[in-house]
Amino acid sequence: MSEEEMDRETEDRTEEKKRTMSAGRAVGITLLNLLAMVVVGALIVVGALYLLDVYTHHGEAVKVPDLSGMTREEAMSAVRSMDLDLEIVDSIYTEGLAPGVILRTSPGPGSIIKKHRTIFLTTNTTTVEQVVMPAVYDTSRRRAEAALRSAGFIDVTVKMVPGRYNDLAVEVSDRQTGRVIQPGTKLPFNTPLVLSITSTISLDSLYDADTTAIDSEVAEALQRIGQTEEPDGEDLPEL
Repeated sequence: MSEEEMDRETEDRTEEKKRTMSAGRAVGITLLNLLAMVVVGALIVVGALYLLDVYTHHGEAVKVPDLSGMTREEAMSAVRSMDLDLEIVDSIYTEGLAPGVILRTSPGPGSIIKKHRTIFLTTNTTTVEQVVMPAVYDTSRRRAEAALRSAGFIDVTVKMVPGRYNDLAVEVSDRQTGRVIQPGTKLPFNTPLVLSITSTISLDSLYDADTTAIDSEVAEALQRIGQTEEPDGEDLPEL
């Protein structure tokens, strides 16, 4: 083998060795990159789980106490050690309870929740809800009662009064003051009302009844009718 051929063979071996080393280096870099990606992915998963655990306060559950009947300040003192927040979301009127007291909570008493959560409160309003008197005159009893209850009135008493038509609403009044309530008037929803409904009972039959058992207004009306005098014969014109 000539010297020139020997040099060429040496160069070929050197090039092959370089290619082998380069390929090995590339594989090593690839493996290192894959390993780094796995490590980073594992760290991300572990970090996410840790943050989720911190956010949800895992293992820090408490039982919601019964706060009904308390004021917001009293309730705040009751839950302070539990790291819970309170928020009023609704107010309704309940007769017989002090204004501002808690009526119910969400979640309710006995519920298990995490610390630092918010309990939503419904409290007793400080003012009575006002509702508008509907127009019920000249409607049937059924429609008049339905309209009053749909408007929000909860205390309605029906009183029968004489009239030319049967079962017709003619008046709504305040049971305590006797004041006639006009349509469109705003009143507390718990105002005691009297709904006057006409009856076609004849006046003669009412005369035969014991007037002490008749409503005072009806008795006065009958008395006025009974005092009406018929004209004397002497005053009649001659034919």
